[in-house]
Amino acid sequence: MSFSSWAGWPITRTRRIFLDVLFHSGNDDNIGEYTNSRIDAQLESARQETDAGKRMGMYQQIEQELVDDAACLPLFFFTNRVLVKPYVKGFVPAPMPISWLRYIYLEPVK
Repeated sequence: MSFSSWAGWPITRTRRIFLDVLFHSGNDDNIGEYTNSRIDAQLESARQETDAGKRMGMYQQIEQELVDDAACLPLFFFTNRVLVKPYVKGFVPAPMPISWLRYIYLEPVK
């Protein structure tokens, strides 16, 4: 589970920002007042990691520990419904409600 996905935040680049903001001790926006020195150290270490794949693995580990620790409880989940006409091609559902329009095209009418 990705905390950022149910909050409606982009899953990619903001994962660090999302986790730091909501779960790092002492952050003013840590509205749940969650405190865990091990999570703080892991977040700080992940911030310094330059290898993107390794960093993503570190954030996934942190997220799993937050889930195991019940650091927050999602009360609801968003769902998006999209209707696409048959002549619209190249549409791929995105994790965010905004799709990549550059790949979408209309099939010519015959």
